[in-house]
Amino acid sequence: MVVSYRSTLVVRRIKENDLPSRGYLTLYADSPDTGYMHVMGEDLKSIWRAIEIISGEIGQVFSTNYPTKK
Repeated sequence: MVVSYRSTLVVRRIKENDLPSRGYLTLYADSPDTGYMHVMGEDLKSIWRAIEIISGEIGQVFSTNYPTKK
């Protein structure tokens, strides 16, 4: 999921929806090093479902030759 809250945008998995009972969502990263985070319901701005993962090295993304302004 893509979650927008406060002034932050993250891509995380929603594994626990505690909005009705505790007032927050628990978001988990795919990386075990990152762990999880709670986002309070009043801080949520929007939630989108991610349908595709785009991957590649940053260098590959910027190596495309785009026309430059003269």
